[in-house]
Amino acid sequence: MKSILRVSFIAVFFISFSFATVDKSCIVKGNISYNGNKKIYFTSIHLDYPHVKINRAGERCFKTEEEAKRAGWRKAPTSSYHKK
Repeated sequence: MKSILRVSFIAVFFISFSFATVDKSCIVKGNISYNGNKKIYFTSIHLDYPHVKINRAGERCFKTEEEAKRAGWRKAPTSSYHKK
């Protein structure tokens, strides 16, 4: 019985972890606001980029900003960007 529980836990952990990770090719992260009415994308120069998670239905990765714009997403506020 213990081995079955252990295997079940490992399987659940692995499946959960694999869904939580984001592909390294996720250059632009599309995030949906909590109330669901704003679709905003973040690029790597945005301060919050490392913290943005793709984990809700409809959230997604884009390969370019142009792709995100064509899909109807808008850029996150520029006041939150690193200065270059």
